Amino acid sequence: MSVGFCMMQNTPVPDLRRHDMTQTSHSTFEPQELALLQRCYAGVSIQRRLLGDADEANRLAAQIFQLYRDGVRDETELRARLSGRMPQAH
Repeated sequence: MSVGFCMMQNTPVPDLRRHDMTQTSHSTFEPQELALLQRCYAGVSIQRRLLGDADEANRLAAQIFQLYRDGVRDETELRARLSGRMPQAH
């Protein structure tokens, strides 16, 4: 996965369009889906203060994709689960 940097606080931002989709059952994403995933990533990465931590950034991106693959499509619910405010489904 390619990692870029968000202009806000030099937060690492994986290029979610280049995620290795061979690991997913959802092989393509629509532009609006990518935008939703990117917004969730940006918000949670700022909350977690992922300043320059590429490993943690990649873990966060993987968590976002996993939740999305598991059927969590609501942006508010995604952010809440990633922020630890809701129990994660297993």
